[in-house]
Amino acid sequence: MVNTPKMNEILGKHYYTPLSTYLHEILEPIFVKYFYNANDFKDKFNLFEYLISLNYVHLVGSKNESNWAPYGEYHCSYYGQQWKKSVRKNFLEEAAKEQDQWKPLSSGMFDGKYQVFEDVRSKLDGVLNKIPIR
Repeated sequence: MVNTPKMNEILGKHYYTPLSTYLHEILEPIFVKYFYNANDFKDKFNLFEYLISLNYVHLVGSKNESNWAPYGEYHCSYYGQQWKKSVRKNFLEEAAKEQDQWKPLSSGMFDGKYQVFEDVRSKLDGVLNKIPIR
């Protein structure tokens, strides 16, 4: 778990999600050239962070009954709220359509089972719904 005040002190910033925002700022100039534009990079970065949150709930949270998960800009910003309505929505629709044949599941994530993914997603949604949005 990242200590937000300590991370902000180290960075000399006042970010709501300091590690997430820092990583985004460092990685974007390096990787943006591989995407259509900066917003496309941001969409994929948010998806990456969302997958980290999902995997944390699956791999760690289920073992210790944790009611916490790492989250980043994808949850806390206005842009993140818009992202949930588009990129996340498309991501979840693809999963629902393809079920166990969905690429992340056929690659072994979430024990390769759509129902496990859905259970994890539901748990993560419960955790995120308790976190205030700025």
